[in-house]
Amino acid sequence: MHSDLTEKQAMLIMRQLGRLHAATYLFLQEYDGGLEGFKANHGDMVRDLIWPQTDANVARLTGWCSAGFDNALDVARECADDPEATVAKMEAVGKERIVEETKAQMAPKQGEFLCVCHNDAWKNNFMFK
Repeated sequence: MHSDLTEKQAMLIMRQLGRLHAATYLFLQEYDGGLEGFKANHGDMVRDLIWPQTDANVARLTGWCSAGFDNALDVARECADDPEATVAKMEAVGKERIVEETKAQMAPKQGEFLCVCHNDAWKNNFMFK
Protein backbone atom coordinates (compact mmCIF):
# COMPACT_ATOMS: atom_id res chain seq x y z
CA MET A 1 0.00 0.00 0.00
CA HIS A 2 1.08 3.55 -0.66
CA SER A 3 -0.41 5.12 2.41
CA ASP A 4 1.92 8.08 1.99
CA LEU A 5 -0.16 9.27 -0.99
CA THR A 6 -2.73 11.95 -0.34
CA GLU A 7 -6.24 11.65 -1.75
CA LYS A 8 -5.42 14.47 -4.19
CA GLN A 9 -2.36 12.58 -5.46
CA ALA A 10 -4.32 9.36 -5.80
CA MET A 11 -7.05 11.15 -7.78
CA LEU A 12 -4.43 12.66 -10.10
CA ILE A 13 -3.01 9.20 -10.76
CA MET A 14 -6.48 7.76 -11.45
CA ARG A 15 -7.37 10.62 -13.82
CA GLN A 16 -4.17 10.08 -15.80
CA LEU A 17 -4.72 6.31 -15.98
CA GLY A 18 -8.35 6.93 -16.94
CA ARG A 19 -7.29 9.01 -19.95
CA LEU A 20 -6.08 5.82 -21.65
CA HIS A 21 -8.76 3.51 -20.35
CA ALA A 22 -10.93 3.67 -23.45
CA ALA A 23 -7.99 2.97 -25.76
CA THR A 24 -9.69 -0.20 -27.05
CA TYR A 25 -12.68 1.84 -28.19
CA LEU A 26 -10.48 4.49 -29.83
CA PHE A 27 -8.38 1.83 -31.56
CA LEU A 28 -11.48 0.25 -33.09
CA GLN A 29 -12.75 3.67 -34.24
CA GLU A 30 -9.57 4.02 -36.32
CA TYR A 31 -9.28 0.37 -37.41
CA ASP A 32 -10.19 -0.22 -41.06
CA GLY A 33 -13.75 -1.54 -40.88
CA GLY A 34 -14.12 -0.88 -37.15
CA LEU A 35 -15.11 -3.75 -34.89
CA GLU A 36 -16.41 -5.85 -37.81
CA GLY A 37 -13.13 -5.38 -39.69
CA PHE A 38 -11.16 -6.35 -36.59
CA LYS A 39 -13.32 -9.47 -36.13
CA ALA A 40 -12.81 -10.39 -39.78
CA ASN A 41 -9.03 -10.15 -39.46
CA HIS A 42 -8.65 -11.49 -35.92
CA GLY A 43 -11.76 -13.61 -35.33
CA ASP A 44 -10.00 -16.39 -33.43
CA MET A 45 -8.49 -13.93 -30.97
CA VAL A 46 -11.81 -12.12 -30.45
CA ARG A 47 -13.69 -15.39 -29.91
CA ASP A 48 -11.09 -16.56 -27.36
CA LEU A 49 -11.30 -13.30 -25.43
CA ILE A 50 -15.08 -13.06 -25.09
CA TRP A 51 -16.10 -13.88 -21.51
CA PRO A 52 -18.19 -17.06 -21.61
CA GLN A 53 -21.15 -16.84 -19.22
CA THR A 54 -20.53 -20.15 -17.47
CA ASP A 55 -21.38 -20.86 -13.83
CA ALA A 56 -17.66 -21.20 -13.06
CA ASN A 57 -16.86 -17.79 -14.59
CA VAL A 58 -19.74 -16.10 -12.78
CA ALA A 59 -18.52 -17.63 -9.49
CA ARG A 60 -14.98 -16.48 -10.26
CA LEU A 61 -16.19 -12.96 -11.04
CA THR A 62 -18.21 -12.88 -7.81
CA GLY A 63 -15.10 -13.79 -5.82
CA TRP A 64 -12.98 -11.18 -7.59
CA CYS A 65 -15.55 -8.44 -7.00
CA SER A 66 -15.97 -9.37 -3.36
CA ALA A 67 -12.21 -9.36 -2.74
CA GLY A 68 -11.85 -6.14 -4.75
CA PHE A 69 -14.46 -4.42 -2.61
CA ASP A 70 -12.66 -5.51 0.56
CA ASN A 71 -9.35 -4.24 -0.86
CA ALA A 72 -10.95 -0.90 -1.78
CA LEU A 73 -12.19 -0.55 1.80
CA ASP A 74 -8.64 -1.17 3.06
CA VAL A 75 -7.27 1.49 0.71
CA ALA A 76 -9.94 3.96 1.85
CA ARG A 77 -9.09 3.29 5.49
CA GLU A 78 -5.42 4.01 4.81
CA CYS A 79 -5.49 6.75 2.18
CA ALA A 80 -8.73 8.74 2.27
CA ASP A 81 -8.69 12.22 3.77
CA ASP A 82 -11.73 11.23 5.86
CA PRO A 83 -11.51 7.43 6.16
CA GLU A 84 -14.60 6.98 8.34
CA ALA A 85 -16.86 8.94 5.99
CA THR A 86 -15.42 7.29 2.87
CA VAL A 87 -15.79 3.77 4.28
CA ALA A 88 -19.32 4.56 5.48
CA LYS A 89 -20.31 5.68 1.95
CA MET A 90 -18.81 2.56 0.41
CA GLU A 91 -20.51 0.28 2.91
CA ALA A 92 -23.82 2.09 2.30
CA VAL A 93 -23.58 1.04 -1.36
CA GLY A 94 -22.71 -2.48 -0.24
CA LYS A 95 -20.61 -5.30 -1.54
CA GLU A 96 -23.62 -7.28 -2.77
CA ARG A 97 -24.80 -4.40 -4.98
CA ILE A 98 -21.32 -3.96 -6.48
CA VAL A 99 -21.08 -7.69 -7.20
CA GLU A 100 -24.55 -7.85 -8.81
CA GLU A 101 -24.00 -4.72 -10.93
CA THR A 102 -20.64 -6.01 -12.10
CA LYS A 103 -22.13 -9.36 -13.10
CA ALA A 104 -24.87 -7.50 -15.00
CA GLN A 105 -22.22 -5.44 -16.80
CA MET A 106 -20.42 -8.62 -17.89
CA ALA A 107 -23.50 -10.09 -19.57
CA PRO A 108 -23.27 -9.57 -23.35
CA LYS A 109 -25.65 -6.97 -24.73
CA GLN A 110 -26.59 -6.90 -28.38
CA GLY A 111 -25.88 -3.66 -30.21
CA GLU A 112 -23.59 -2.14 -27.58
CA PHE A 113 -19.85 -1.67 -27.75
CA LEU A 114 -18.22 -4.54 -25.91
CA CYS A 115 -14.94 -3.82 -24.18
CA VAL A 116 -12.52 -6.73 -23.99
CA CYS A 117 -11.73 -7.59 -20.36
CA HIS A 118 -8.17 -6.60 -19.71
CA ASN A 119 -5.68 -5.91 -16.97
CA ASP A 120 -4.91 -2.42 -15.79
CA ALA A 121 -2.75 -0.81 -13.15
CA TRP A 122 -5.55 -1.28 -10.61
CA LYS A 123 -7.42 -4.40 -9.58
CA ASN A 124 -10.97 -3.11 -10.02
CA ASN A 125 -11.83 -2.29 -13.59
CA PHE A 126 -14.94 -0.14 -13.10
CA MET A 127 -13.95 2.99 -15.04
CA PHE A 128 -15.27 2.08 -18.49
CA LYS A 129 -18.96 1.53 -19.07
